[in-house]
Amino acid sequence: MARTVFTITTMTGSYDTDGVTLTSGFIDFDHGNDMELTLVGGEIFLFTNTNATSRAVTLISVNDPFSRTGNLTKTIAQNDIVIFGPMRTTGFKDSSGLLTVDGPGAANDGVEYIVLRP
Repeated sequence: MARTVFTITTMTGSYDTDGVTLTSGFIDFDHGNDMELTLVGGEIFLFTNTNATSRAVTLISVNDPFSRTGNLTKTIAQNDIVIFGPMRTTGFKDSSGLLTVDGPGAANDGVEYIVLRP
């Protein structure tokens, strides 16, 4: 099954006088297909849960040069916001250049995200 690509908001940097406006706010996580993005490094993930039942998301790790792995999983209570990042490519960028994120299948209703990239 093909994963859905995250929508990314690019941050403007220290010297941009206008900043970035998040016009859409949080975006629904695709709980049926899970999600991915091309990882360049420095991305920041924000996840929230609008459902009364806690929901989990997992950022999938890959072997680093020392053969270490360690998925990042967090259960999100209703209306909480969980932040991962800034992400490093080592240990998370797979052989296709992607970082993949899993939700708990169809039970993931209510999880929303924002991805910020420098």
